[in-house]
Amino acid sequence: MSKFKVNVTFDLNGGEQEPELSYHSFPAEDVEEYEDNSYFQSTTLEASGGDLSFVVEADSEEEAEEIAQGVVREGDEVEDGNSWTWVVENATYDIEKVEEPMTEERAREILDSVALTGDVGEAVEFILDALHTATVKVESQQAQIDALVENVKSLEAKVANLMAVINGQQAS
Repeated sequence: MSKFKVNVTFDLNGGEQEPELSYHSFPAEDVEEYEDNSYFQSTTLEASGGDLSFVVEADSEEEAEEIAQGVVREGDEVEDGNSWTWVVENATYDIEKVEEPMTEERAREILDSVALTGDVGEAVEFILDALHTATVKVESQQAQIDALVENVKSLEAKVANLMAVINGQQAS
């Protein structure tokens, strides 16, 4: 399986709304001859700017989009914190494969997913184990080399200091 970065942009539509106001909506206890001739037109509530990003594991871009549609899909109804229901519109999906560096662990996962069996599976496992053992040895030897290089640098500095002392004594 590969990893895909998904960016979903979308708008929300709250539908057509008309204020539902009544005599009790405005405090009119202290007035006389109160008449409410209000007429409010309905309006469509729309909001743009939905933008989500996430990473999914899938075998293809198409499968990644299917997974993303499980998160946000055209026509889905979502409820906000005010208990208002919105409908998802204009959903677009930008999908990009995430390039993962090849590692020994990832290589093993890939080869295991192929389900190699019998002699071929044994041979692959043998080669991978030998490669792992060689890698561990090389890393250990590299650490030893690095330590020796540091010792040589330290000795070079000491020899340079000693030579400076010797040269300073001969000049007098």
